[in-house]
Amino acid sequence: MDNKKEIIIDIIKKQDLISLKSFIKENTDFPFNFTTDNGKNLLHYAANKVSHNTLSVIQILLEKGLDPLAVDENFESAIDVAEKNNNIPALTIMNSFV
Repeated sequence: MDNKKEIIIDIIKKQDLISLKSFIKENTDFPFNFTTDNGKNLLHYAANKVSHNTLSVIQILLEKGLDPLAVDENFESAIDVAEKNNNIPALTIMNSFV
């Protein structure tokens, strides 16, 4: 995996909204809709944690075209991940996009 993908995964895992906005501004042609070797997209990582930035981070990713129903190698969608982690803000916003 290339360095920019590792950077954005780390930003999403931390739900660092300031860094996310900065990354987007500096990388206008970045393909946000990529999947990792295990089939996860960035929404899978965002749905794993609840923070005060959860809604904003997931909203940005959804606007970038990420699919909350896309499944990883374990056949789990980002919505499934949010349910397992009782991430109500993530569930709410992702369900409004499907």
